[in-house]
Amino acid sequence: MIAISVFLDLKEYLLPIIIILSSIIIGWFVEKFTLIRLKALAQKTDSLIDDILVHSLHHLIIFWFGAIGIYIALHQFPIPPDIKSILVKIFWSIIIFSFTLFLSRLLVEITKIYTSKVSGLSGSVSVFTNIIKIVVFSIGIMIILQHFGISITPIITALGVGGLAVALALQDTLSNFFAGIQILISKQVRPGDFIRLDATNEGIIRDITWRNTLIETQQGNIIVVPNSKFAQSIIVNTYLPERKLIFRVEGSIAYNSDLEKVEYILIQIGKKILSENEGGIKDFEPVVRFYAFADSSINFRLILACESYEYQFALTHKTIKLIHKTFAEEGIEIPFPQRVVHLKKEE
Repeated sequence: MIAISVFLDLKEYLLPIIIILSSIIIGWFVEKFTLIRLKALAQKTDSLIDDILVHSLHHLIIFWFGAIGIYIALHQFPIPPDIKSILVKIFWSIIIFSFTLFLSRLLVEITKIYTSKVSGLSGSVSVFTNIIKIVVFSIGIMIILQHFGISITPIITALGVGGLAVALALQDTLSNFFAGIQILISKQVRPGDFIRLDATNEGIIRDITWRNTLIETQQGNIIVVPNSKFAQSIIVNTYLPERKLIFRVEGSIAYNSDLEKVEYILIQIGKKILSENEGGIKDFEPVVRFYAFADSSINFRLILACESYEYQFALTHKTIKLIHKTFAEEGIEIPFPQRVVHLKKEE
């Protein structure tokens, strides 16, 4: 009799457990094959919205099918009505949270695409994505509290009063936060831009967070600048109004040199450098300017152009090597500083 009673008790729980496991397995198959199909369809379209939807649904389909199974199983378990009522509320709270997570993913990805199109670059803008996450999850939590019958009006009032105290205590943090938003909205500097802060600090903006701007130097290091300091700095953005950069290579020749010949050779060197090396603007016409009668030489500038700021260093390096080699072959002297002393003979 005892064995039969235990078997009957287990039988009451067996069906709900089977329902839950079956719903999870069905959800796994649906997500696996549905997402594969959706990814294939998304790759055939130019729109990015379908790609975002596929990414946002990752793992949530299994969760929703499992949740449906749990909801059905709750009505099969032999549990008291009051406990069942609480469990149902918890169930719907979890469902609300899952849709909050889905909406957060969706809006974050749309924001990333929008900011990328507006700035023309695909850099990180975590200050915006963090704001979206905070807002969406705050709304989701308030809906859950309302679902449990907890009035959110006193909470909002308390948050408003407490917010004033927090604002006073976190003046520096809030200053950095709003400075970061102002930096992004102004579009004067954007993630991905190569900027120069001063004579020693320059690099690519990797991210503008809620507190700091992160700049990666050419040595691979990261400069962390508070947003409020960054917004007040004098900044040279080498990518605005366009990435194209005009740069110059300076040198000197002896006074007895044929200036017409030197100018022709330098122009040919410039064309060769720009056409054969990465970053050079091939259709740019190099310009030579003689600009000074120095103590021991006539000084010149060879003016070239590259696609962006960082290319100028390699191009300058190769240009100097080619000038040195060509001048040696053509017999053009590159003088070094010297002084002529005349000794006066006494009678």
